Formats: sequence, structure tokens, C-alpha cells
Amino acid sequence: MPKGLPWFRLYSEFAFDPKMQTISETLQRRYIMLLCLKCHGDLPGLNDVQLSGALRISIEELHETHKILLSLGIITENYDIPKWSERQYISDHSSIRVKKYREKKNETLLKRKCNGNVTPPDTDTDTDSEQIQKKEKNVKKNFIRPTSEELLKYILDNKYSVDPDSFLDYYETRGWMLGKVKMKNWQAAVRTWERNNKNKPNKEEDWIMK
Repeated sequence: MPKGLPWFRLYSEFAFDPKMQTISETLQRRYIMLLCLKCHGDLPGLNDVQLSGALRISIEELHETHKILLSLGIITENYDIPKWSERQYISDHSSIRVKKYREKKNETLLKRKCNGNVTPPDTDTDTDSEQIQKKEKNVKKNFIRPTSEELLKYILDNKYSVDPDSFLDYYETRGWMLGKVKMKNWQAAVRTWERNNKNKPNKEEDWIMK
């Protein structure tokens, strides 16, 4: 996924929600388009002409769509999305977490410097792979999924380009399984993800052209 693009949460209940089941696939698609516009910061604010253009429908179809979705209570009179802020979280945005992490790290280093407890430079001559192996010697046999903060710290400390949100979402949906085997080491999975990113061709994704 290209970095910097806004995204939003779409919960699995969408597929089973009674309200969604009462409307056609066409109206479901239009509703998702409204969610995308909300995420992009365009709603509320667009007029009917702009909205019909964004949804690629006529003004008449827009008014009919508005009437139905409004009756279900899933949009407001001005096409806004009710309870949007309750279902979207600031912590979802990795860029914000990166900023907080760096600020906290800088604050900790400053305190240590003021107290005269600055850690001396690392003179260990071990290779990167040897250092990684040392850090992971004490990992428990029973796998424990990483928190978003642990994952973010590991990625930043190693200067990886792995997107923490994509990594978590990918393995959460798979129950932290690697094929048919339970994951034993999430750090190793991050390193594999990083290698795959570097080997992946740099080209536009097919879905963008659709």
C-alpha cells in the first residue's frame, strides 16, 4: 500500500448487518464511496453536483440514494456519517504513533543525559545477525503476539520499511499462523516481510487501474 494514503476501518459486521442486507449491492457500493469521501475529508461539505460526480451517478439517483440511506440512519441530512469518530481511532495512523514514539525516545535520552547516565557507545563488533540472535535468545517458547507499540519500536529500531498496520492486520486475520504452523517468532516474520518488500517490483498495483 502506498505510504501516506488515508484509510479507515470497515468492520466485518458490514457483511451481516441487517440494514446492509435490506439494500442492493449498488447502494452498498455508494455507501462505501461516502465512507471514502468522509475519510478523505470531503464530507460534510460537498454539494449535490459534486457528490453525484464523485459517485458517478445522476442527481436523481443521488437523491434516491440519500432518501434510502437517510431512512436507515446510516447517513445524516448533509451526507455525514454518524458515529464516525467512535469507530475510527487516532492510534490507527502509524505516522502519529511514530511521532509519539520518537518524542518519547528523545525525552528519555534527554533525562538520562541530564542525570549523567548516558549509555556509552556500543563497541560490540558482532554482526547484525549475531546481535539479533542474542536479543532473541530469551524469547519464550509460547508465542505472544506483539502489541502495536512493540511492533512499531522493533521496526523503527531496525529502520525497516514495514508498515505496522498492514503487518498486524495481515496476521490478525490469519490467527498468527504461517501456513498451517503457529508463528513462533514475530520478529523473524517482520524481517521476512522487509525482505519481500525489497524484492517486490516497484510498479502500480492492478487495482488502481480498475
